[in-house]
Amino acid sequence: AEWRGNTVPEKEAKALRHVFDDLQDHFGYQRVDPRVRFNNTNLARLGNGGTWFGDLDFTYDIKGDHCNLAYIGMDVCVDLTPKL
Repeated sequence: AEWRGNTVPEKEAKALRHVFDDLQDHFGYQRVDPRVRFNNTNLARLGNGGTWFGDLDFTYDIKGDHCNLAYIGMDVCVDLTPKL
């Protein structure tokens, strides 16, 4: 499938359109979103500071279809505090 001039797998294109074109399930919410699952693929803390490093990907539930996106070159703030 085409997304912004790039050929990507169909499910990835669906997730890219959902998040970036339609601005759905975007970051910045201060609540748990049951439609977005964070997949920890090797997150590790660097030294004694508050900086973590690793590969992240997310699974988006888009009307029952589970689509994955992996992010590169992105600074994110993830609150790892248990919520319940």
